[in-house]
Amino acid sequence: MRLKLSHKITSLVAFAALLAGLAVGLADYSQASRELREAAEAKLGALLEARKAAIEDYLDSIRRDLRSQAENPFLVESFQAFLVGWEELGPGAAATMRNLYHTANPHPSGERRLLDHAGDPSIYSLGHHRFHPRLRAFTARYGYRDLLLVDRDGNVVYSVMKKADFATNLVHGPYGDTGLGRVFEAATAAAAGEAFSDFERYGPSEGRATGFVGAALRNELDEIIGAVVLEMPVDRINQVMQVSAGLGRTGEALLIGPDFLTRSDWQSDAGSTILSRRVETDPVRAALDGRSGLMASREDHPPQGSHDILAAYAPLDFLGTRWAIVVTADLAEVYGPVERMRERAVVNGLLLACLVALLGVAVTRWVVVAPLSAVTAAVGRLASGDRRAKLPLVPRGDEIGDIARALVMFRDSLDERDRLVAEREQERHRREVRRRLAEAIESIPDGFALLDQNDRIVLVNQRMRQIYPRSAHLLEPGRPYEEFLRNQAELGEIAEAVGHVEEFVTERMARLRNPRAPFEHRMTSGQWLRVADYRTEDGGALCIRSDITELKDREEALRASEERFRRLSEITFEGLLILDDGVIVDCNRAMLEMGGYEPADLIGKSSLTLLAPEYRDFARERVAAMDERAYEAVALRKDGSRAPVDLNFRHVTYGDRTLRVVTVRDITERKRAEQALRESEERFRAIAEAVPIPIVIIEVAENKLVFANAHAATMFGLPVDAAVRIRPDDYYADPQVSRPRLAREMESKGWIENLEVEMRRHDGSRFWALLSARPMTHLGQPALLVGIIDISALKRTEVALRESEWQVRAIVETAADPIVMVDDNRRILEFNPAAEKAFGYARDQILGQPMERILPPHLHDHNRKLFDAHLTGGLPSDLDRRIELEG
Repeated sequence: MRLKLSHKITSLVAFAALLAGLAVGLADYSQASRELREAAEAKLGALLEARKAAIEDYLDSIRRDLRSQAENPFLVESFQAFLVGWEELGPGAAATMRNLYHTANPHPSGERRLLDHAGDPSIYSLGHHRFHPRLRAFTARYGYRDLLLVDRDGNVVYSVMKKADFATNLVHGPYGDTGLGRVFEAATAAAAGEAFSDFERYGPSEGRATGFVGAALRNELDEIIGAVVLEMPVDRINQVMQVSAGLGRTGEALLIGPDFLTRSDWQSDAGSTILSRRVETDPVRAALDGRSGLMASREDHPPQGSHDILAAYAPLDFLGTRWAIVVTADLAEVYGPVERMRERAVVNGLLLACLVALLGVAVTRWVVVAPLSAVTAAVGRLASGDRRAKLPLVPRGDEIGDIARALVMFRDSLDERDRLVAEREQERHRREVRRRLAEAIESIPDGFALLDQNDRIVLVNQRMRQIYPRSAHLLEPGRPYEEFLRNQAELGEIAEAVGHVEEFVTERMARLRNPRAPFEHRMTSGQWLRVADYRTEDGGALCIRSDITELKDREEALRASEERFRRLSEITFEGLLILDDGVIVDCNRAMLEMGGYEPADLIGKSSLTLLAPEYRDFARERVAAMDERAYEAVALRKDGSRAPVDLNFRHVTYGDRTLRVVTVRDITERKRAEQALRESEERFRAIAEAVPIPIVIIEVAENKLVFANAHAATMFGLPVDAAVRIRPDDYYADPQVSRPRLAREMESKGWIENLEVEMRRHDGSRFWALLSARPMTHLGQPALLVGIIDISALKRTEVALRESEWQVRAIVETAADPIVMVDDNRRILEFNPAAEKAFGYARDQILGQPMERILPPHLHDHNRKLFDAHLTGGLPSDLDRRIELEG
């Protein structure tokens, strides 16, 4: 059906009015709905950030608590006290402690922490009585379910709550595969010393959801001696996530683990859903992948069924474990106001559109449609070929008048158009020819320039400009080629033109006008070019430049390689032979000097003639098999003497041939040295066995025994052959203590002299020894020669002497009478408390003073004579006589 323009315009106005009304309504709706959506989504995101920040603050406080306890001297001291008590009880320590503090604990199951002392006399219970109250107060104050201390072997040597995991082993015991065991293993193995195990149901905590954090405990040498573990309740996390403010009627805030199980309760469920409710939705998966944002998805909730939700999600990382934190709300609740606003906007828009449409139709028919009908008739006449027809409404001042005047201009331009079409077709043809020529020149891999009869540049490809980067700006159409050459020379772009600008330009222009064979030149950048110039039939010229730098480099590299090989073969100390199918084709000077040969004695001869007869068949087989493995043989010098040699082989390809390169090293001196070394080793063993003290040799790099004489084997209770198969650390009673001491001594002095070390025999018995060590070389490797003297008897004598001194000291200190001890010079060595009371001197004041200090002056000479008589063996006559002393 064909509609007239008048009908179309009327319809268009009515439609535009309707559309405008709807557009206004929809625009208002779109703006308002967008703002409502953004506000709802921003609110959901803010709730997510608030929950995440609260959880992160709580987890950070746990890390601070853990770090502060791991570095707390009080906790380290308490742990070491528990370890001492544990070791005192021996192998049955776990059973004893479990019985005292768990099984026989007088307090009920949930109150075992209240027992401070089990009533036994053990060191463990003394330490427990001292440290337990403060550790119990710490767990209560900060809300932890338990604090556990675990030694390096996995023994739970202490627990605040004394649950079923107390006094068990986390390596071999029943709780090794729980979160507690995994935290202990990670904390004692990690460089940072902190670890976390995600929440799971834990038997000793009555199957409740429990997480563990742990940190390594270190001694003063920064060595890991155990771990402190905190048992985390899920209650605090659940309280943060359960805050309902801002969530609305259907809102939920959830914390979900990597197993898609919840770590917080579902608010709409009456019971607990922690670790029992699985939430595997797209937002959860995105958060566990490390992403955050907003997403609409579908969620299954068994009581209410499936429903669409809007979720704000983000990852939450804690000590290597990633959780997903998600805040959700039903889409119906979030976008309900938007839906209601859309309905109102559509109704209002339709009413407004109808009113505007009625007014628009009436005005359009009178103002627009009637004049357009007149213009349409004129256009029809013009289209029929009547270019002289009169066009109406030309004087009119509105747009319809503009159309009429445009029709007049169109009519006048039709003839001009026909003329211009012909001219444009000719120009298009010329451009196409030039384009194809330019594309052909640009495809040439070499530099190309076209010159006219006056040697001016007509056309240049891009490759030509790349070859001459400094003077590329002169490669322009219309510029004289001679100017380009002079600029090259002045800029120093061509090596041969430096300092000879005019000579270079003259010579090149002469070659251009009378071209000869192509030639080569080098640029100052190191680039080599092949230059070829040709004259065209119309008097112009073609200039072609080819980059041959790579070819030149290969030629130079080949010459340098051949020269380096020749020089290297001449300066090397090893003999060098080059064989072609077993025949010598070249050799170096070292080979000639090694065998006393002249070049004519070897070149062209079989290489087998250089070997002793017994090695020739073997060598022939190796050559036939192209075997490159080295071997030792005996070579013949020119005078017939024999020399042991070491032969190494390589095959190289030269052209279409495979050559065998042989290096020959005279090893006569090495063989002599090896024989001397064996003889030296035998002499050393004979001396070491004859020395009456134990001697061992330790190879430093491998830290292993390489020699032990019979005295050393006897000292440690082993056969001689078994003594060197045991690691050096196994001979120390405590390697963790002894080895650092020995290392510090070697570093400070360079040797060890009479250092006391406690050692251990093969049967486990311990003894004290004096170690002396000196560095040496054993079979070419750095080693230590160690002498060992058993001083067990001397140590026992020292102990007995100290005990005797303690007994004398005890008698002197407790005596009711004053006791004064003096040395051979009559100076006071000892002054007991009774003497302090009697003479009024403090012990520190009187020690070292002459005995005359406490004697009256008239007895000084008498006392001196009496003392001298006692020292010479005479008995003093007044030994028992009472004398007066000064106090």
